[in-house]
Amino acid sequence: MSAAARCTCERNRALTAGNDPSGLSVMELIIAIGVLGILIGASVGLFTRLMRGVNMTDSLIETEDSAQVVVALLDRNIKSSREVVSVGGSNCPGSGNTLVLRMLDGGLLTYSLSDGQIASNGAVISTPKVTITNLQFSCLNDGDVVTQVNIEFDAGYQETESSIISVKHYSNQVAVRNL
Repeated sequence: MSAAARCTCERNRALTAGNDPSGLSVMELIIAIGVLGILIGASVGLFTRLMRGVNMTDSLIETEDSAQVVVALLDRNIKSSREVVSVGGSNCPGSGNTLVLRMLDGGLLTYSLSDGQIASNGAVISTPKVTITNLQFSCLNDGDVVTQVNIEFDAGYQETESSIISVKHYSNQVAVRNL
């Protein structure tokens, strides 16, 4: 046998015996795969927690935005109304979960709570994913003139049909102009 062939045979024997100094042994490969698995598992857990935090932040932002839109719309319509007709079905001073305004054109505008949403003459004005609870209007008057309407409600983001998260209380006082 030639010297080159003998060298190749010895090299093949060394490779099959696991003595190749340039390669990895089976044990090293198993350890590397185990460490990689642990790192991937930790990364997935961290990513999942991060995404939950992002979703919670998004729900808080959507709740806040919806509540601000509702409060701004109520504020604008109360200020531009001719008079407050009733609160909770009775004259002021009083409180309840409905508010009836007489607008400048003589038409009536009614706000109420309907299936977890604030409605204006039956049309929903709040965001569907945000559930409104504990809607309460109250009014103050000076003699026969209504001077202030208070608005209070709780708003929560509805993640699923049965769970509401991030509930926050909102209140606003609106001075009535009595145009």
